[in-house]
Amino acid sequence: MPVDLDINTSKYVTSGYQENVKVTLTGSSALITTLTNTRNFKVYLDLQNYGPGKYTVKYKVDGLGKDIKYKINPATAKITIARRKTKSFEIRYRYDTNMVKSGYVMGNVKSSTTTVQATGSADDINRISQVVADVNVPSNATKDVYARTVLQALDTNGNIVNVVLTPQSINVTLPISKAESNSKKSDSSSNQSSSDSSSSSNENSDSTSKDATSSASVADDSSSSNSSSSSSSSTDETQAN
Repeated sequence: MPVDLDINTSKYVTSGYQENVKVTLTGSSALITTLTNTRNFKVYLDLQNYGPGKYTVKYKVDGLGKDIKYKINPATAKITIARRKTKSFEIRYRYDTNMVKSGYVMGNVKSSTTTVQATGSADDINRISQVVADVNVPSNATKDVYARTVLQALDTNGNIVNVVLTPQSINVTLPISKAESNSKKSDSSSNQSSSDSSSSSNENSDSTSKDATSSASVADDSSSSNSSSSSSSSTDETQAN
């Protein structure tokens, strides 16, 4: 029979008890048959008056009449009650980068969510070092990998921490594409170099043309200045005569 907990689950987390126990019923055949078929009774632990700590508590049964006797195995549970805590963690992805075929590369993982909520006792939550998603990449992979992976909360030693994760699993995509060849990179660099050289040549040509025009302008100004000076001298001589 499954075991119910009579406790404020939004405030506390309970561990150490068996989630299923064996119940032996004794009574009239008719009643036993009815109870076996309907199972309209429950086994529970009454923890309403307990706070954080460790306890030994008896399993109880509710829903049986006075004419039915019962025996629960085990009869008691050694439980630990702790305050409930929830914390968010970023998901880390683990995969073997050597599984792709030669000449192919992996991109960045994409997933349905990047964070996860971990709920458990404060001690367990504080033990969590990381939450990981393991992605299985097939050997000599040449195509994108699509997978649904189960999340795991780990401590600093890589041991699994027993907490509730929401969500418990996620969808991931690992892009795999063909690596760019060295010849293409070389051609690209050569084209860029040629373009830079052509641009530099055009700039030098334009600069030379501008300098030539500037020199011509100076020469014209000088010629104009000399002509003006000559005209002025001729006028002075006429006035002197």
